Amino acid sequence: MNKKSAHTMIPQANHDELARQNFVKSFRNYLFGKMRNDLKLVYQETVKPQFEKENQRPPKDRYEIRREMQQQPSYKWYSSCKRITQEMMWESVITTVERQLPKLVECAKDREKPLGTLTLNPN
Repeated sequence: MNKKSAHTMIPQANHDELARQNFVKSFRNYLFGKMRNDLKLVYQETVKPQFEKENQRPPKDRYEIRREMQQQPSYKWYSSCKRITQEMMWESVITTVERQLPKLVECAKDREKPLGTLTLNPN
């Protein structure tokens, strides 16, 4: 979100927008680094042993694992946080886009010559 680019169609964040975007990115990275490790422990120490005890076998695929993990409060919390931080990320960049939208629209229209063509093989 804070990578500099000279391309005219990439909105440039001001100081406050960039600070918000960096916060969301850092928060997300911290949260999910820690939470993923915790979920791995929940699976290894609780979910997998319980599944094996009840079914006399290990989970056969990720679908069985997910079904069991979805019952865990920590997995529900993780899923909620993942959704919320995704929304925070998009909210943090939309301000930058909306502020520069008229300029971006004009830049998109400002084409002196075509960019090229694309011909697809119908087969």
